[in-house]
Amino acid sequence: MAILTGTTVIESGDSLPGRCDVVVIGAGISGLTAGALLSKAGLHTLVFEAGHQPGGYLDSFQRKGFTFDTSIQWLNQCRPGGFVYRIHHHLGEDCPQCPPLQRIHRYIGTNSDYLLTSDPLQMRNHLIQDYPHETQGILALFRDAEMMGKHMRFLDDRMRAASTMSLGECVRHGATMTRWVWPIRRFVSTPAAKGLTRYFRTRELLELFHSEGTLMSVLVPLGFAFTGNFQRPPQGGCGVMVNWFCRKIAADGGRICLGQRVKEVQVNRHKEATGVLLENGQVVQARYVVAACDVETLFGKMVPPSCIPERWRKRLRNADLFYSSFNIYLGLDCDPASLGLNEETVRLTDENLPLAKRVRGEARATSITLLSPSLRDSSLAPPGKGTLIIQCPAYLNYENNWQTGPGFERGEAYRRLKQTYADILLDRVERALIPDLRRHIEVMEVATPVTFWRYTGNRGGTIMGHKPTRKNIHAGVARVGTPIKRLLLGGQWAEYGGGVPMATKAAVNASLMILDDLRPPACKSLKEVVDGTAKAPLTIGIPRTLYYFYHPALWETFFRRLGLKVLVSEASTSRTIEQAALISESEHCLPLKLLDAHLAQLVDRVDMIFVPRILSTLKGHIACPKLGALPDVAIAQFGERTKVLTLDIHEGQVKLEQTLLELGRKLGAADTDTQKATTDALAAFRAALQQPTPPHDSTRKTFLILGHPYNLHDEFISGPILKKLQRLNINVELVSFAAETVPNGPIKWDTCSKMYHHLQMMEPTRYAAVVQLTSFNCGCDSIIMEFYREILKDKGVPYMTLVIDEHASQGGIDTRLEAFVDSTGWEK
Repeated sequence: MAILTGTTVIESGDSLPGRCDVVVIGAGISGLTAGALLSKAGLHTLVFEAGHQPGGYLDSFQRKGFTFDTSIQWLNQCRPGGFVYRIHHHLGEDCPQCPPLQRIHRYIGTNSDYLLTSDPLQMRNHLIQDYPHETQGILALFRDAEMMGKHMRFLDDRMRAASTMSLGECVRHGATMTRWVWPIRRFVSTPAAKGLTRYFRTRELLELFHSEGTLMSVLVPLGFAFTGNFQRPPQGGCGVMVNWFCRKIAADGGRICLGQRVKEVQVNRHKEATGVLLENGQVVQARYVVAACDVETLFGKMVPPSCIPERWRKRLRNADLFYSSFNIYLGLDCDPASLGLNEETVRLTDENLPLAKRVRGEARATSITLLSPSLRDSSLAPPGKGTLIIQCPAYLNYENNWQTGPGFERGEAYRRLKQTYADILLDRVERALIPDLRRHIEVMEVATPVTFWRYTGNRGGTIMGHKPTRKNIHAGVARVGTPIKRLLLGGQWAEYGGGVPMATKAAVNASLMILDDLRPPACKSLKEVVDGTAKAPLTIGIPRTLYYFYHPALWETFFRRLGLKVLVSEASTSRTIEQAALISESEHCLPLKLLDAHLAQLVDRVDMIFVPRILSTLKGHIACPKLGALPDVAIAQFGERTKVLTLDIHEGQVKLEQTLLELGRKLGAADTDTQKATTDALAAFRAALQQPTPPHDSTRKTFLILGHPYNLHDEFISGPILKKLQRLNINVELVSFAAETVPNGPIKWDTCSKMYHHLQMMEPTRYAAVVQLTSFNCGCDSIIMEFYREILKDKGVPYMTLVIDEHASQGGIDTRLEAFVDSTGWEK
């Protein structure tokens, strides 16, 4: 999986800072979440990953055009309002979306085939039809499951650890959780095998819902189906989510350091973590360390033995762990739907074998799951093809550690055993479900528990860490704090049960403990998000026209960095023009008419609309006079329906930075938050203004295109013109407005002056012609065009103006462009 452009990643060998606020060990989902939360709060955070790819169990990889997620079958808590959803949206409204699953699980036994969907009653009714004598028990099971699903939603707002609470909060939380667990105590403590006999006696039904855990482990998945708590990964696979986290960390000043293995956690004589020692010998000092890595490696190899009491080591050694996994990743030469598959996870079991034998990791007996991710997301496979993942529980100690040598060294014996195991699983799948599966395989990759151990370092290659067993809970093996001050646990080892929600929970609680010490306001804000008590952020509307193009990326970045939601109106279309003609003054220029239509689009959808009064964007200059009246027009037309947020932009007198700081105060934001938002917004603005100069192609003519930003960069206005020129084999180059100052000259309108000086400095041999886009009835352009014409006449460069209004026809514009292009070839 490639890291997306714009992500700040330090590879092995690159320079590293010697000091930071927080070091995070491990770039799995928990390490990335902690890194993003801490960076967002303004802490200088370094995330160290021993491998050369971030993501951990959320990683993706590609083979010959096929994309595979390493281990995710589905996601929970990513629905709107869910815990994970809230955390992701706290980090940014641009977070990847996880659509709901409609078809969830398909259970295929020796003589059975049932499908669980987002309407679980369909499965219930199917079971009643097949087992009418068990009707009352089936009804009771699904009734209890629905109750459990609704009951579990209470936990969405109860994800904070006691270590992040005050004494009063701990007392209230304990009383609340006691009341919560009381109605379901019998499900929590009763083994599944025993509990299921309360509902029915038929062996097939008992086998269908079997579980290694408690009765609660049977009811919760069914309950999740009732409450819509099954989601699939985002479009493009889980790697999209990993890349998004990487971008968030980089955007807030954090860094992800790949190929950088942490050898030791530095601890002082007060038993406080002070930083880390890397395998390359460099020491990075830090105020806190978050270990989102294997806990046994951490306490056994990375910290001084004297710092960890023996009782800690003993309970970790004796803890119950989840199994590892054996995965076969297949790229198929056909659509998996043609093989009888759909978006759900399929479970194959041999009900003739005892349950105990089906969970030991033996290839001929183990339960198998199948999933075709490409049927959920077609982008994961080439057209007409698909992906299939076959997975089963497995253990690292199988067959003498999979026939590996010392240190799990892999040789020929390992490869033979791996292939034999895979062949047995493929045989079983072909017998039970897809008779000619092997004939369709184009790509095949196999991962054993050794593979998962190598890539994650997790003890036993476990995929979810500590089991939520009574033994583990009573021993307290999962916790965020450690005996070493300022060293906190993240990842699956800090919580019970594994998966994205628990890894996220661990990251959040570790971050809260750090922020409570170093960034109390950010801690308070994050607590409100976790507890579900945060007020919905204000939604600011920005019309996608006129001043939107004056300051690209500036306003969106500024408001979002202050934690506000931003709704930008949709791009202009012919329908926008029609709307503008109905509500706007006929004498207005086209950009002003479009502004009215875009404002109308936002009204009643936002808490307030942002409309600045633009007086000057360049020292010594003024803006178009009409831009100074924009907020007055907006208030007069829409003020009774929506609040208009405004401020004066007069860079001739006040720097834009100071104007933004004043806007932050007007919104009630803290000065420190506003300063950071201002810095980020100005950086985004300047980056958006920079246009790479295209290489000069002497074989094609190059036209320079002039126009005010709101004409030049509005796809609806300029798009057809630019595309027409490109079809005529013309290179187009847009005039730049990146200059922050210009020499004194005769033009005193800001953008006009920038274009004027651009023409004065341009090299005439570079351009075959200049085309200016102007709006009908533009007073500024009607005057400055004569200045442009004189400059270009002296330089010998042909010049043409195109006047655009709501009545302009594409045919007429095309004709003028064709004629002008032809004329540039005439001999002078």
